Amino acid sequence: MKRLLALALAGAMVLSLPVMAAESPSAAVVASDSSSSDDSNSGYSSADEANAAAEGKSVEEYANNAVISVPNLPEQLPTAQGGHIVINGAPSNYRFILTKPTKAEVELGKQIAALANGKVLSIVGTKSNLKTFDTAVVNFYMKGVADTAKVACFEIVDGQIIAVPVLQVYKDHVIVVMGQHGKLVFVQLP
Repeated sequence: MKRLLALALAGAMVLSLPVMAAESPSAAVVASDSSSSDDSNSGYSSADEANAAAEGKSVEEYANNAVISVPNLPEQLPTAQGGHIVINGAPSNYRFILTKPTKAEVELGKQIAALANGKVLSIVGTKSNLKTFDTAVVNFYMKGVADTAKVACFEIVDGQIIAVPVLQVYKDHVIVVMGQHGKLVFVQLP
């Protein structure tokens, strides 16, 4: 009987061990991968390639939920979003899918930065299965942002420009509080 109880407890302990997944590559990895001379998308399926093309992204951007380059914005910082979004005050499993801006949105983003006497760091859009929410605290990985950077964020929604609160800026990260999906313009202030 003791042996049966010991085996049952050992089995319960094994089954209760935490399972940890490996982290996905960051936008930094994607940026370094995309600059390599090997243009073959080895390791990616044709479905990944088709989905990436449908979103106007490279397969690396698509696979890593990142925006690395934007036409007419050579200073775009590689930007990614990995989930762990706090929705209406509660942690969630949602992640916001990043989209690329249109040329018109890039031009509007540059105008916004000029009005703020700043410099555009990144312009990305967001979307997800979660269509509406009151607040979403979102951590954006933005390679190249310094701890001391002063960053403002503006959102373009249906042609309207809305200021988005920036909660925190730390090395390579900007955390904002969003109220809806749209295109985000991250501006470094003087």
